[in-house]
Amino acid sequence: MSSRVQLVELTTKIGSGSTPRGGKKSYLANGLYKLIRSQNIYNHYFSEDGLAYISEEQAHKLNNVELMKDDILINITGDSVARATIVTEKMLPARVNQHVSIIRCNNEKIYPHYLLSVLTSKEMQRHLLSLAQVGGTRAALTKGMLEKLEIDIVGMKKQRYIGDVLRFINTKIETNQNVIQLLEKISQALFKSWFYDFEFPNEEGLPYKSSGGKMVDSQLGDIPEGWNLYVLSEITQISKKTFNPQKTDAKVVAHFSLPAYDSKCYPILDEVKTIKSNKWIVNENCVLFSKMNPSTPRVWLPILDKSRLNVCSSEFVVLKSENDSKAAFIYNLCKSEPFTEYLIAGATGSTNSRQRITPDNAMLFKIALNGELIDKYGLVVKDLMEKVKILSKENHQLEKVRDTLLPKLLSGGIEIPDESVVV
Repeated sequence: MSSRVQLVELTTKIGSGSTPRGGKKSYLANGLYKLIRSQNIYNHYFSEDGLAYISEEQAHKLNNVELMKDDILINITGDSVARATIVTEKMLPARVNQHVSIIRCNNEKIYPHYLLSVLTSKEMQRHLLSLAQVGGTRAALTKGMLEKLEIDIVGMKKQRYIGDVLRFINTKIETNQNVIQLLEKISQALFKSWFYDFEFPNEEGLPYKSSGGKMVDSQLGDIPEGWNLYVLSEITQISKKTFNPQKTDAKVVAHFSLPAYDSKCYPILDEVKTIKSNKWIVNENCVLFSKMNPSTPRVWLPILDKSRLNVCSSEFVVLKSENDSKAAFIYNLCKSEPFTEYLIAGATGSTNSRQRITPDNAMLFKIALNGELIDKYGLVVKDLMEKVKILSKENHQLEKVRDTLLPKLLSGGIEIPDESVVV
């Protein structure tokens, strides 16, 4: 039997964080102390994209919002309201800002992973989103709302069973995600080394520039002898194949949208009747990058749903390539810092949230290249990118298993033996 108990009775702390004096201007690019913001929090997942750091002095001033392992973090304002995850050792030491609330469990009354499963269930997410719309123009969850949340409480053994099923799946997803991030870093480091630092292997297998390779002057500074300058439009072209939802027989499409990128980097299945505007068609070996807010780069090497038509938001630019090796090269070029900096410098719009770049301007990006080395790089990196796709598909399947299992476990649809333990 279960009983309903208010969250305040099951916890030792419910409270939002704080922003250091000076706001964003005081943030560090790296450091020991993390400042976790709403953009870092997704259901079951912590993202390091855009992660800010603060000084030791700032961290000490925010000791009242210091995080502990197994704290639950929930977004309490804005478009990402109600998203929740759990604090792991990897995230520490850290503080949170005012858009995130800390929920610290009383471990004698509720198992943290069980509480996370309840808070991220579809039923609770719908309830939290409806609460957040009450009383203002901007979605927000107050401390009082969270304290009064009614949680279904079962015996501790059942809590642990349900919570550990969630923990087991999430740990596997996190392990895969860590490998994905490592593979991405390797491919980016190799791109930088070869095409910006010019430390590609020479005929003896030694780093070209630092081993005395001959350099010549160019508009971009010194480049290796025999290399040439290219603009992006000479390397790849923009695909402008249009999908019109009013002129198709398709019922469902795989949609590479901005929200899909921001949440899981996996397309969502949308019914065509719900799509109100034209989209771009996405084909094999395409690379996508966002026109919006270049200071928050969104570059996508799509995993296509081969059983459906694949489309993407018109906020993306779709770049064509003839094979997977070339796609791997273009993808890493678009993820490189010089390309991002070029887009930021050319963006128009008064605020970060409304800044845009024009595709034509993006295609004028200049880079020094050697055709033979492009092919070599692509052959090396395409296998890394294929592994990224395999792990991403596996994570997508694990998420579907998790999202199918948890509602049944929480509702009693799957019987839980009293003495069961997940190892």
